[in-house]
Formats: sequence, C-alpha cells, structure tokens
Amino acid sequence: MDFSFSQETLMMQETLRKFITEEMLPLQEKHKLDREKPPPADLCKQMRKRSAELGFYGIDMPEDVGGMDIPAADRCLLFEESGKHDNVFANEVFGGAGGPTPVLLACNDKQKEKYLLPLMKGDITTCFGLSEPGAGSDATNIQTMAVKKGDKWILNGRKHYITNGPSADFAMVFASNDRAKRAKGGITCFLVDRDTPGADFDHPQHTMDGDGWVGELVFEDCEVPAENLLGQVGAGFSLAMKWINDGRLNICAGSVGIAKRMLKLSLDYARQREAFGTAIGNFQLIQAMLADMATDIFAAENMMYRAAWMKDQGQDIRKEAAMVKLFGAEMVNRVVDQAMQIHGGMGFMRETPIEHVMRQVRVYRIFEGTSEIQRLTIAKNLLKE
Repeated sequence: MDFSFSQETLMMQETLRKFITEEMLPLQEKHKLDREKPPPADLCKQMRKRSAELGFYGIDMPEDVGGMDIPAADRCLLFEESGKHDNVFANEVFGGAGGPTPVLLACNDKQKEKYLLPLMKGDITTCFGLSEPGAGSDATNIQTMAVKKGDKWILNGRKHYITNGPSADFAMVFASNDRAKRAKGGITCFLVDRDTPGADFDHPQHTMDGDGWVGELVFEDCEVPAENLLGQVGAGFSLAMKWINDGRLNICAGSVGIAKRMLKLSLDYARQREAFGTAIGNFQLIQAMLADMATDIFAAENMMYRAAWMKDQGQDIRKEAAMVKLFGAEMVNRVVDQAMQIHGGMGFMRETPIEHVMRQVRVYRIFEGTSEIQRLTIAKNLLKE
C-alpha cells in the first residue's frame, strides 16, 4: 500500500491552497464577512464559478458532466487541504450540500441541461431534501407524501435541517409514494424548483453555527411535473444512499484538515504564551495535550487514507466508511476541545477562531448519520461477516 501522491495531485493541492489563500480569504477580509452567516449570494456565485474554472467544484463527479473523477485518496487530500483554512467560502470550494452530487447522475438528458450542467458551472445551487422532523436517522420513515394526479405529482410534507435550503434554486426532495414499501420501492426523488407553486423554501433555522445555513422546506399541495421525477418511481432511497460512502470520507478529510489547523494554532500559542516565567509549552500537561491531539489526527488520517485506498481498489467500504466518519467526527471534537483548553480564556474569546470551530464541528457527530448510527452500521456489518 502506497500513501504517496503523484506530482500532479500535489500540484492540484498547491493550486487549491493558492486559490483559497490568494482569492477567497482576501475577499473574505475585504468584505469583513461574518462566520455566523452565509456570505452574500453574489460573492458565493463568484467563488463557485471560479472554483469550477479551476476544476475543483464538483470534483468527485464524472468527467462527462464536467467533473474530474479523481481517485478517492486524492480527493481526501484536497478536502483535507480545504479544512486547514478559516474560510467562509468553504462550501464554494467543492460544492458542499448546495453543489453537484452523484444523486443527480440519474438525470435524463433534459434534466441534465436544466439542472446538472448549470450546477456544475456554479450558476445555480441545490439542497438535499431528505431529513424530516420525525425521520432523521430513520430516513426510511419519511412522511412527506407524493400522489400521482394526471401528469403531475402532488407533494405534501415538511423537510427540516436542510443545508443550503434557504438559498437553493431547486431541491432534491424525497417523498413517499407508498408508505408500506418504505425503502423497498416506496420512496421517490423529485426535482422541485424554488418557485414551484406550493413549495416554500424561506424558513431559515437558527443553529449553534450561525443563521441562514440550514432551513425547512414546506410543501402544501405542491404540483411537480412528472418530468421532474428523478430516476424511477420508488428508487429514491437507493439514489440517496449512493453517495454516502464518499460523503463519509469527505467529512473525515475535512475533520483532519480542521484538526491540523487547531493543532498548529495550539503549538504556536504554546510557544508564545508565558506563565510562571516560561512558555506554557514547557509544561508537561500542555505537552501531553499536544501529543494527544497529534496522535488523534495521525490515527484519523491513516484510517481515512486506508479506507480511500480500499475504495480505489474497488472494495466495498460500507463498514470502513462508517468507522472513518465516526472516528473523524469524534476526533475533531476532541482536538478542538483540547485547543480551547490550551488557549484558556483566549480560546473562549472571538479574537481566535477556536470558539466558532467548536460550534462548527459539534454537528459532525450528528449530520450525515449520527455517531450512534455509525456504530450500528459497523456492528451490523461485523455480525454479517
């Protein structure tokens, strides 16, 4: 197993680093953008389109739709690099929840022209409408209903905790066409435009990480043309699950990048901050925290690249992807907590990014499958083996 990267991949990493540090971060500073809310829509679009020009936006999509289709291990390196920077345009680097997703590879030719290709260019954004008030981890139990009437589907229901929901131009909405069948033929995906009568995207929700990032989607007798059905009737749940392993690797890669940034800040502070006549880095308790942070990061990094290597070899990584997401999410929360402790009162202040990062990463143990769900997935796969 070779953990080295090609010269081409390392050049991509350097290009990404320059894009973030020489274009995104100066723009962030120029407009004094707040970490607590999404940047202005025009600046986001500017950065999305620039990222698309450089080939990063929708990087995990196939080449025939404008992606780069790079190996999983290379993609992890780039996601890790992105996580190292305090960048309010982070979602505009690769697309995030508002950008291209393999779910949309089920688009027919007409749908590709209207939705997928403009999405790949950064002209529009989307959101993934699966979670509901009574169906988060139990995604097969969604209550939003879709009833066929003539050449339309009538949607009624509510989605919540939908990342990019308040800003999306269209939503991928998963609705039940047959509650008895649930995941086995009873869930269908629809492409719902923001201005569709009966659809209401304007319900932002307030979170620890700020306002405007997530929201509710409400559908009241929403008439969706039959041509907006994505894939086949009843095949929505399998579409939703197709991207899950890649998503879990990406979350861990971002977590590793964030954790490395927190370790660097902590090392710098430990060298500079003095107490009792010496730098606090000379205290063994501080050294122990730094050592634990570095060890946690090293473990997560190796788990992630091993799982990515397995995927690139064509192996089934459902169990490993769950392990990677579980460990990465738990790891970054531990590392940020230790960074806060090392910085003491300064870490608690907004002069440093640590207090915001602590709020930012707390959701990593919840979204895209809670830590508890990951453990269940791991155990089920172990018992099957």
